[in-house]
Amino acid sequence: MPTSDELNKQLEVMKKQTSELNTQESYYNSIKGVSDETRRGIEESIQKSNAMLKALKDEAETLSGAAKTAKLEQIDLLEKQRDELSKLNKEYRKQYTIVGRIRGEFAAQRTESLDFVKTQAALFNYSEKIAHEYRDIARDVGLTRDQAHGVGVAFRAALPEVLAMGGEMSDITNLYEKFMEQSGRLRFFSEEDIIIMDSMSRATKLMPTEIASMAETFDLMGQSVETMNESIVDVFDASQKAGLNSTKVIKTLQSNIKQMSSFSFVNGVRGMTEMARQAVKMRIEVSDVLSMADKFYQPEAAIEAAANLQMLGGDIAKAFGDPFETMYLARNKPEELAKRLQTMTENMLQFNEQSGEFELPAEARMQLKAAGDQLGINVDKMTEMARQSSKISKIKMNIEGNAFDEEVREGIAGMAKMKDGKWVVDFSSPTGEKMEIDIRNTDQLREAVDQGLLDTQKSDSDLFRDIAMNTQTMSERMTSMGEATRATAVQATDFHQIFEEALGPQIEKMEKETQKMVSGIMSTYNPNVMANEGLVALQDWAQGLTTMDPSTLNINLNNGMNLPNGGGGGGGLNLPSNTNLTPQQIQEMNEVSYNGQLDINLNIGGQLASAFNTPEIKNMIGAEVNKVLSNGLEVVTDGSNINVVLTT
Repeated sequence: MPTSDELNKQLEVMKKQTSELNTQESYYNSIKGVSDETRRGIEESIQKSNAMLKALKDEAETLSGAAKTAKLEQIDLLEKQRDELSKLNKEYRKQYTIVGRIRGEFAAQRTESLDFVKTQAALFNYSEKIAHEYRDIARDVGLTRDQAHGVGVAFRAALPEVLAMGGEMSDITNLYEKFMEQSGRLRFFSEEDIIIMDSMSRATKLMPTEIASMAETFDLMGQSVETMNESIVDVFDASQKAGLNSTKVIKTLQSNIKQMSSFSFVNGVRGMTEMARQAVKMRIEVSDVLSMADKFYQPEAAIEAAANLQMLGGDIAKAFGDPFETMYLARNKPEELAKRLQTMTENMLQFNEQSGEFELPAEARMQLKAAGDQLGINVDKMTEMARQSSKISKIKMNIEGNAFDEEVREGIAGMAKMKDGKWVVDFSSPTGEKMEIDIRNTDQLREAVDQGLLDTQKSDSDLFRDIAMNTQTMSERMTSMGEATRATAVQATDFHQIFEEALGPQIEKMEKETQKMVSGIMSTYNPNVMANEGLVALQDWAQGLTTMDPSTLNINLNNGMNLPNGGGGGGGLNLPSNTNLTPQQIQEMNEVSYNGQLDINLNIGGQLASAFNTPEIKNMIGAEVNKVLSNGLEVVTDGSNINVVLTT
């Protein structure tokens, strides 16, 4: 039979195991899906627990006293463990299959949504949370109550869609605040405007404030949010067809749109988007191209630069040798200057068939540096651009020109890579088959293009919304769906607006009554009045100190003073109660020294008398009083102020 210490150790182990089981249940609730091995293991644990419980109960029947009590406690803990394992097993069975997990998540979202709709307090709280956001906009830009309500209508209407795309309530607030801050104007977005801008933000990973900034620039150029969306969709399609990272092109456009808007583009926004696309393709900064355009803006500068570039000959002279043509492009089509850079540099590097690398001859680098000096672009950027343009030119030569148009050939060239001495493109077919296509295999390449290699199908205006929706994981989508459902419920019944309109007059009346009551209290118990009265009294007292006569001032000792055996050989100083002294007399007392003994009597009645009237207590009090009186009194006076100090 186990000893008492052994039983206690077993109980501590079992308590710890029970605590860990509770934690484990919470953990498995968070990760959901369960393997077959785990499920079998938990069922075996339950079977072992049942067998152990039976044996312990049989053993408890043979015990008595403390041993039986400890055994019963052990049984109770084991039963709790078994029950926790049974709960886990039920959850495991639910989560054993993928379908079970999905059903569980759907059921949880459905339950939460139904509970939310049935709870008026939750509806009101959520409605007030929305109101706080659009009232925040109103405070930041100075809107009236009616204007704020107008913002709120579109805000609430767009919110379900924003949340469904994985956005947040603050996204809409940020869109409004950034647009109004940058433009300095009041702007009331429609529901569709908000959804478009937020979908662009979600799809491109640009911040809502960045999208709002770009929308404000488009607005300044006379482009609506809807038109901006169409332009950006075109950028997306054109970038995809060119084999470019469309998101990077859009970000390049966003970060440079304000600077580009200060130049004249005969093709308007389309010219700006083309410049952003060309900059990404050629690995050059938009600001470099615009600086180059600025350099050729003036006739004198254009003629001088063109003359110097003509001296370099070849493709450089051909691209920028005509000063008036270059000046026209700089003033009207800056995006064309970027294309000229591509054609100028595409033949400068030589491709080594054996190494599969592009080599830069020394004379070519000298030409790039000289051209860069005239164009305002450093040699490193010129060299990188030359490598990119040479690569595209080389690959395009290997693609059959009659099979594909120029745009498709450039797109394929942008995606191609060198492998085993040949240029190939990676492609995943609609069936999931991964392929490496030799760009000289025209039939296979055409089939890949038809199946979406460059995604050549024209996108519709809902492109970014679809991307935002479909790039969420399934669990994220269900969570977003739940948030959108709650926002939709609030949109149907705006509890905050209802109660504000119903209780607004009463709240205003209550505010006025409260202010009136507080004003009445302040007039009677105004702290400022009381402080002024105290100040007057203090001033009178201070004035009295400055006029007092130390020789006539009397200081009253309410309880008197008795100093037996005083210094100077006298019989001590005995002052009865209510004695009046002048400062001079107190100064004379300062010379009195005391070295005698005090007889301490305590006048304490009741139950405390026996506790305090003891020799020890009396001696302790006497010692303290002796110490104080031995040090004596110190009187300090300057004729106006008097300080009497009992030193210790």
